[in-house]
Amino acid sequence: MQDFTSTLRQPVLLRGLLALSVAYAALISLPMPWSLYDIGLDASWILGLNLAHRQAMAAGRDIVFTYGPLGYLVYPDGVSGSPLLPLLYRIGLYVLSIAALCRLVWVHRSKAAAFWTALLLGLGVALDPMPEQSQGMIALTAVALLVLADRSPWRLLESALLAFLAAVGCLVKLDQGAEGIAIFFAVAIAAVFENRPLGSRGRRLWPAVFAVLPLSIVVLDWASTGSILSVGAYVRSGWEIASGYSEAMGLPGPLWQAALAAATIATTFAAVLLVAGDLRALLPGLSPALIVAFFAFKHAMVRQDVHAVLFQISFAVGLLFLLVSARLARDRRLVLVLTLFSVAMAYVIPAEQLPRFNDDVRARLELRRIGSTLAAFWHWRSTWDHVNAIEKDLRGRLRLPDRFHQIVGNGTVDVQPFETDIVPANGWRWEPSPVFQSYAAYTPMLDRMNAEHLEGNRTADFVLLNLSAIDGRHPFLETPLSWRALLDRYDLSLSAGGWLLLRHRGQRRYGPLGCLGDSTAHWDEDVPVPRTGGLLVMAPRIGPSLTGKVTSLLFRSSAVYVDAVFSASGRVHCRSVPRNLAAGFLIYPFPRNLPELEPLFQPDAYPAPQDHIITVRFHADKPGEFVPEIPIAWFLLPPAGQ
Repeated sequence: MQDFTSTLRQPVLLRGLLALSVAYAALISLPMPWSLYDIGLDASWILGLNLAHRQAMAAGRDIVFTYGPLGYLVYPDGVSGSPLLPLLYRIGLYVLSIAALCRLVWVHRSKAAAFWTALLLGLGVALDPMPEQSQGMIALTAVALLVLADRSPWRLLESALLAFLAAVGCLVKLDQGAEGIAIFFAVAIAAVFENRPLGSRGRRLWPAVFAVLPLSIVVLDWASTGSILSVGAYVRSGWEIASGYSEAMGLPGPLWQAALAAATIATTFAAVLLVAGDLRALLPGLSPALIVAFFAFKHAMVRQDVHAVLFQISFAVGLLFLLVSARLARDRRLVLVLTLFSVAMAYVIPAEQLPRFNDDVRARLELRRIGSTLAAFWHWRSTWDHVNAIEKDLRGRLRLPDRFHQIVGNGTVDVQPFETDIVPANGWRWEPSPVFQSYAAYTPMLDRMNAEHLEGNRTADFVLLNLSAIDGRHPFLETPLSWRALLDRYDLSLSAGGWLLLRHRGQRRYGPLGCLGDSTAHWDEDVPVPRTGGLLVMAPRIGPSLTGKVTSLLFRSSAVYVDAVFSASGRVHCRSVPRNLAAGFLIYPFPRNLPELEPLFQPDAYPAPQDHIITVRFHADKPGEFVPEIPIAWFLLPPAGQ
């Protein structure tokens, strides 16, 4: 490293190597033009984001998901009607990130650090299995690194640009928005402290820089949805999604992945704190690096599937904040060694687990796809039309028989629980529940939003329904209030092809819940189900312990399961969304398939099932994360008028 640093002091080699590093980083980090998303779960939420944009739905009020009103820019679809905006988003972020990188290389005092920053930021894209999702964070990181490195008056403008990018990220995806906002405040506050004492100009302009963030959020949300009052609803619903995600969507994976990630974080920051020669110089970069580490760990390890392989490269990019901040050569060497370890792991781990990863990375690093990528952007309209034609052909498989069309006519359609792509496949008008992917109603507030929509006058004329679920859940156990509203306000019109077509009814089917009594259960304890002459609702209150709250914040919550024993046909083992259960789920009857669900939507009285649940128990792999006692309220769901 010493020899390399000495070499960089030679002006000709200095300029040549820095120019090559930036050029190579620019080439290997070219954004992908567009990908096919097929049909099914992921294709449905992508389609929903684009339909919501086309119909000018307000995020947080009309539509609620982990992506915001600008999410369709990351995953565009032809139904959005906006071919140019996704192009501007991709090219705009790319140009900003490369421009920021060029200026960073120009102004940074250590050209060795500038060289490695450019190269590693490019590798941050090349080694990312889902680069389209992280493009916004790469651009934001490049600008944030520039703010740390630049001591000129341009720093104010660069900080304002960073605030704008944080606002864009907030409206694209909730977790990225929170991370971007946290990085902005950490970097901007560090810049203010470095510029002390502030002159009159600084005292006037820095408050304006901080004001760019909220103003940009409001203006961008208004430009996207046409509503200037929906930001508050978006923030509230976003908080609900963030607070419930770990509990509802946690998915365990190999222990070594989480252990390696935790050890990487602990070892890296311990080494920096204990070995660094000038820790004070590293402090401006320490806060944003810690922020990136926290979000990278949560994003990778809460839902430990393909997301888990993203940790090391995200963490390596975050360590660039320390590299840019370091003043001593020994500190730069220390940070660089730690960063290169994470970069190596970012290649080794996905190469073992993702079939196409190695080929994709080699194609990027060898610059084999530059021509086709540039051609796709240059002929963007042709690219857009070609991909849309393929998507339309794929969705053609989802067209339902003419009997459905004869009933729906010009009516509006909602799809439950999540297969939105069937709506455009059949040419219907979409009128969704706010949380249009029902598994994402992670909290009682979100479940209640959907229930109130289904019970209100803006609900769809028809609901296309099946009993699909994710992660081994039962739909009754994830959004119980919404399901009771659905049963209350819709009648069966048609059952065919694995779908129930429901028609909205003017009158309620059921009256208010009637209290039958209370009981208390403990974990892994059989609870007898009372025998009644009508529909029975069970409302258990499962609360987290202090340990559970801390675990949910720093890692992920243990999944909660409902094990039920039927009178004639054995057991079922279903995952639940524990906080939502307190609203009360229907336990008698408890349909396990579409034929068993169908009679619940018949206009006539529901016949007593031959097979029903006789005992139920609650199980968690780590019951210590929850309060040991589970209070249960039992209710009768009577027909309307009784």
